[in-house]
Amino acid sequence: MTVRDSAGIRIVETSAPAWSEGDGWQVEAVPELELGGATAPPQEHLAMAGDPRSFPDGRVVVGDRRPPGRVAVFSPQGDLLHEVGRPGEGPGEIVSPGSWLPLGNDTLLVLDLGAGRLSYFGRDGDFLRLTTLDDPATLPGPELLGRIASGELTVRMGRPRVLGPGEITRDEAGFALVDPETGTHRILHEIEGSERASRTVETDGGRFMLIQPRPFGPHFSWAFDGSRFFAGTGVPWEVRVMEAEGGPMDGGGAARPSELWRLLEPLEPLSRTRLQAERDSLEAYEVGEVASFAQSALDILDEFSAPESVPAFSSLHADALGYLWVGEYRVLPEQRFPERYRVFDPEGRFMGEVTLPEPLKISEIGEDYILGSAQDPLDAWVIRRFRLVR
Repeated sequence: MTVRDSAGIRIVETSAPAWSEGDGWQVEAVPELELGGATAPPQEHLAMAGDPRSFPDGRVVVGDRRPPGRVAVFSPQGDLLHEVGRPGEGPGEIVSPGSWLPLGNDTLLVLDLGAGRLSYFGRDGDFLRLTTLDDPATLPGPELLGRIASGELTVRMGRPRVLGPGEITRDEAGFALVDPETGTHRILHEIEGSERASRTVETDGGRFMLIQPRPFGPHFSWAFDGSRFFAGTGVPWEVRVMEAEGGPMDGGGAARPSELWRLLEPLEPLSRTRLQAERDSLEAYEVGEVASFAQSALDILDEFSAPESVPAFSSLHADALGYLWVGEYRVLPEQRFPERYRVFDPEGRFMGEVTLPEPLKISEIGEDYILGSAQDPLDAWVIRRFRLVR
C-alpha cells in the first residue's frame, strides 16, 4: 500500500491483498435467519422487500414499498412483533415508505416519500411525532443512511436527468444532512451518478420514453460508516471518501473528498465473449419481475453501442467495524446481486476477497453477521441473515 497527498487529499493505492491464503473471513452457508418467500406465512409475505435493518438488540425491521406500503418489526428469531403506521396521510399513517432507520432500541424512524416527512415510532410501534421535510424538491429521491454525532440524519439523494430519445447521460447524485427537528437540509456533496439511456417504446396505448440504466455503464454506489460517506461508479477503480462533518469544503460550501482509495488493476475489457455471456444470462429470465428488466437491458444493448470496459464494481457497503466491502459488477445491479466482495480496511488497505454463499442484496454488515434480501425462484422476496466469521 502506498499513501500520498495531493492538494490536501489523501490518496491510498494498493495492488495486492494483505491477507495471506487462508487468513480471510468466511460466511457460513446456511442462514441463521430467514423471513418471507413464496411458502412463508401470510404475515411474512413481502411483495417488494427493501433494506432490512437491525436494532441493537437484534430485532429486524423490514419495509415493503409496493402500495399500500408496509413497515414491520420482527424478533431476533423471526417472529412478527408488530407493524408501524397504517396506510393514510394523517399523523402516524404512511403514504409511501421509502426508507427506515432504527435509532437505538426504542425508536424507529420512517422516511415517508409520499408525504414528504419523517415519522417516529416507539418500541411497540406507537406513533411519537413527525417532522415535515422542508423544500423536498431540492432533496430528490432521498434515502436514510444513518445519523452522525450532531444528531443530523445522513441522506443519499439522486434522480435521472431529463433526456431526449436515443441519448445517454448520467444521473444527479449526492449526499445531504437533514435536521431531524426542522426538516431542513444542506447538500454536502454532489457527484455524477449512474449512466442511463433513453428509448422510445411503442405500445397499444401510444409512444412513450423510457429512461433506464445502461448495461456496463458507470453505476453509482454508496455507503456510510457513521462518520464518512463512500461513493464511486466503478469507472475508474476509485472510491471517494468524504467526511460527514468537519471535512474539507470547496468554495461553494460543498464537501470535497478527504481521501481517494484506488486498486491498481485495469478495468476488464468488454470482450465479445463477456458480452455474449451476459446476453445469454439475461435471456434466461423468461418470466417474473426480473425478466422485464432483463429484456430492457437487452433492448439497450441492441440499440446502443456497448462500453469498452466493465465497471470495477456496482455496490459498496461499510460494516460495523469500518471496513468497506466492494461488490463485483453485475448487469442490473438493483435486481441481480454480487456474491464476490473485495474488502478494504478503514485506512483504505485492500485486505482480500469474501465470497457469499449466494447472491444477496446486502443491507447491513455487523460485527458477526450479514443481513440482506434476495428473490426466490417464484419471485417472492426473502430476508436472510448469515453468520460472518472474521
